[in-house]
Amino acid sequence: MPRLQEIANLRISQTTRIYDRNGVLLTEAYDPNEGGRRIPVAYKDVPKVMQDAMTSAEDPSFWTNSGVDPQGITRAATSYISHQGVAGGGSTLTQQVIKNMTGDDQQTLDRKVTEAALSIGLTQQYPKWKVLEMYFNVAGFASQDMGVEAAVEEFFGLQPICDIKFNCKPGISQLNYNAKTKKQDPLLGLARASLLAGMPQNPNSYDPTLGESHKKLALARQDYVLNQMMRSNVSVEGLGPVTPKVIQDAEALTAKMTFKRYQAFKKAPHFTDWIINQVALILGNGNYTTGLGLFKTGGFNIRTSIDSNLETYVENAVKRHLTQYELQAFYGITVIPKSYYNLNDAAVVVMNAKTGEVLAMDGSLDYYDNAAVTSGQINMATTRRQPGSTFKPIVYATAFEMGLNPGTVLPDFQTFFPNGGGAGMSSEAAYHPTDYGNTYNNQNSTIRMATANSFNVPAIKAISFAGVDNVVNTARRMGITDLDASAKDLKANGQCKQDSSVADCVHLTLALGSVEVSPLQMVSAYQTFADQGKHVPPQGILDIWDNYGHNLYHFDAAHPQESQVFTPQVSYMMTSVLTDQKARSFEFQNVHTLSFWDWDGTCSTLPWSGLPRCIHDVAAKTGTTDDFKDNWTIGYTPNVVVGVWTGNANNVAMVNKPTGITGAGPIWQSVISYMTGRPCAQIDPNIACPSKPLDRKALNLTQPDTFAQPSGLEKACSNFTSTTQVKDKHGKTKDKTTTTTNCDWVLQGQAPVQTGNNNGDNNNNGDNNNGDNNNNGDNNNNGDNNNNNNDNGNNNNGNHNGNNDNNN
Repeated sequence: MPRLQEIANLRISQTTRIYDRNGVLLTEAYDPNEGGRRIPVAYKDVPKVMQDAMTSAEDPSFWTNSGVDPQGITRAATSYISHQGVAGGGSTLTQQVIKNMTGDDQQTLDRKVTEAALSIGLTQQYPKWKVLEMYFNVAGFASQDMGVEAAVEEFFGLQPICDIKFNCKPGISQLNYNAKTKKQDPLLGLARASLLAGMPQNPNSYDPTLGESHKKLALARQDYVLNQMMRSNVSVEGLGPVTPKVIQDAEALTAKMTFKRYQAFKKAPHFTDWIINQVALILGNGNYTTGLGLFKTGGFNIRTSIDSNLETYVENAVKRHLTQYELQAFYGITVIPKSYYNLNDAAVVVMNAKTGEVLAMDGSLDYYDNAAVTSGQINMATTRRQPGSTFKPIVYATAFEMGLNPGTVLPDFQTFFPNGGGAGMSSEAAYHPTDYGNTYNNQNSTIRMATANSFNVPAIKAISFAGVDNVVNTARRMGITDLDASAKDLKANGQCKQDSSVADCVHLTLALGSVEVSPLQMVSAYQTFADQGKHVPPQGILDIWDNYGHNLYHFDAAHPQESQVFTPQVSYMMTSVLTDQKARSFEFQNVHTLSFWDWDGTCSTLPWSGLPRCIHDVAAKTGTTDDFKDNWTIGYTPNVVVGVWTGNANNVAMVNKPTGITGAGPIWQSVISYMTGRPCAQIDPNIACPSKPLDRKALNLTQPDTFAQPSGLEKACSNFTSTTQVKDKHGKTKDKTTTTTNCDWVLQGQAPVQTGNNNGDNNNNGDNNNGDNNNNGDNNNNGDNNNNNNDNGNNNNGNHNGNNDNNN
């Protein structure tokens, strides 16, 4: 009895399946060491013709015997004597269940006696229908199919039909269904059932997918099954008794069938790998190997967040923009980016801005390309790379929390930063980054202008003001944990002391995106801006069921786990900067890759750039590393966030200086336009449109397409003057003073109340050595006192101490 209980409660290996959000099968996972694919079915779903074929072939007395067949036992004993200790044959279906579940197939008399005893016990404990259900699920039906359902799917292409709650009708229940006529065909059902019923006797020899010789053996075995059904007086519903004519017709029908061997497949491969990794780590409690074994044998049905049609569009967009001729608007030339820029790889992440659901993920140009520059099976969407200037909005948003605003002036002149160095260090040893092109713009710049045009020096000044520690903490709250992993690598390489904080490891260079972060985490961070300062972690799994319809996990998209990182006002200030196409004109001229201006002409007529007010708003930021190894574009609408990285998987530099709008930008523009509802045919005729149009409602992309201005903000205008030296027509140097009126968003009640002066006042009028200039940090010049072209202060704790910015 203990042995019987052990067998009855045995957990059989079951295939795990991963689906997209609409029930499209993405991949299957199973352990080949367990015999093959197996999808269990319930007895009620197995048609009677299949039951009759099986019992007729293997155990005609099944419904009446005690679990053993006395005549079979006699045959086994005779075989034992005549074959010198080998006891073959004589097994009932119940005995075969015992053999399959114990894994003991030794042809010995002892094994047969034990098997018979257990079969009698199993029959006494369970009804016959339950025993037959066990048989259909544990017996081998083909060389790589355990159980009848896997064979039905492989041989005949019959797939389960499931509703949104994963209530499924298995493929075996559709045995009579003719896909060509779309009608029920009892003769077809008989042909299929009789072929299947012959398989368990020798699953390898009779497997028709292995070739023509195997098919002939299977047809011969089918003839035996059909004749056994006739001897048992089986009657098929809708067809009548099995007669020689019925047998002839069924065999003729089977002979015309073609059989294709099951091939492993993986749609949206990088995404499915990401899901498998997550589930394996959870099941193994952090041990991936243990968890992967449980994943492959657990029989899970995982409904994920992606839309396979959208995924196809994203993958097609990547291939189109990298491998076909395309106008490079910034340079005015037409090239194939892959060849011209030596740009061989890309990654794209599409995320719902409100729920964090990952709607598409493409991790390389070609999953099956093993060239080093592509390394297709490396998921670049989850691989850490330097984000460049796409990190700057996180710095500026942190500074906004501490008193700055988009109109704050941060002069863009050569500046020397101690960057963690001690007092008295030389200017040569100090950190003094340049702007793009190894130059300085040498002008006063608002944060709006500095962000839109990727000026570097103002970003370093902003992180000096906000404090590197504070920026790191902000990034963590926005979902970026890769900073900690990158700092750990720096320590391991001896580039940082073991007891140093992340801030002490990365220093001010963090503002320029020098610390590696994955595209997935960068997209997750920008989701915070898109959702009015609320962060929702990336979500790839919507539901998990077992093979019996039990819901083990459900993601409630209406109530995602969210945390408030910024106030809506701070978030909106950053969004107003990133939507400002006019502010980009200094760097990007009239190129509209980062906007919808060519789709939504009203944007270009806005009277004030600080107010997003298009029919379709979009915020965006590019990033390109100094060594041209990483090229990014990340942006968002109120509904969706899209991030694109381009480069080479093996970290080889690109050539010909691609920018964010010539490398990643075109891919980003196509994808986010499609996500915002622009008709597919209007976006790019070289990108094939999916078979089904994008259903934005089904994807929960139902927010208005414009950013809503929260209360608590006001527009404030102020003047600032600056003096530069110019030469007159006689070659003499003289001072030129310029007065600029600057209007932008500020928090309500924090508008500047004192006219700033940028004419050389150094800690005399309005600088109290604490960074507070009698107006919450904004004196229309924001503490920038031009003097000696040297930055004498750097504090990573958020306190702006004394003469921080002294520039000519």
